[in-house]
Amino acid sequence: MILVADDDAVFRTLLRAVLEPAGYRVIECECGDDALLRSAERLPDLVVADVCMPRGSGYELCRRLRSEFDSSPPILMVSGSRMESHDRAAGLELGADDYVVKPVDPEEFLARVRALLRRAPMPECGSAENTGQALTHREREVLHLLAEGVTQAQIAERLGIAPRTVGKHIERILPKLGAHSRIEAVVTAYQLGIEVSTHERQAANSIV
Repeated sequence: MILVADDDAVFRTLLRAVLEPAGYRVIECECGDDALLRSAERLPDLVVADVCMPRGSGYELCRRLRSEFDSSPPILMVSGSRMESHDRAAGLELGADDYVVKPVDPEEFLARVRALLRRAPMPECGSAENTGQALTHREREVLHLLAEGVTQAQIAERLGIAPRTVGKHIERILPKLGAHSRIEAVVTAYQLGIEVSTHERQAANSIV
C-alpha cells in the first residue's frame, strides 16, 4: 500500500493513475495529520509526501514517522515550491529516502518508487508453512487465480463474490506475504513453497 499525502487533488489523481496500473494500492490524504493517523491504522509500504501541506507539512510528517514508528516505511518527498538544493537537503536530513520536484515524469517517478520498495526491508512473514497457514481458504483461491493472470472482475465472477470483496482479500494477502504488489504476491507465494498447481507454477516462473 502506498500512502500519498498531498493537498493537491489533481496531483493525487495523477499519482494514482501512475501507481495503480503498476499493481500498487493507493491511499490518499490531504494533510500530514491525516497521513499520520492512517499510518497508525496500518503502516504503508511507502509514503509519498508533499512538503507544503496544511495541518502537518511533509517535513513534519517525515520527522514523526521516523520518531514514532519502530519500523517506518520509505518516504519519497515531493514539492512544487521547495525546489532548491537546501530544500532537498533538509528533507533528506529529516529522514526522507528520496526527494523529487514537480512536475514529475510518470516513468521516472514509478522507477523511483520501485527502487525504494526494492531497498526497503521486507516484513518478516515466518516460514513457508506458517505463511501458508496464515492465508485463509478464500485467500488461497484468490491468490491462485491471480497467478493465472485472471483480472479482479473475473475472479469475482468465478468465485461468485463482489469485485470489492476480491479487493479486500487482495489487501489482506499482500501484507501476509510481505508483498508490495499482486505480482510480488504471486512470486513470493511460489518462492515460499505455498502449494500451487502446475499452471500456477508456470505463471510464477514467467514473472520471475
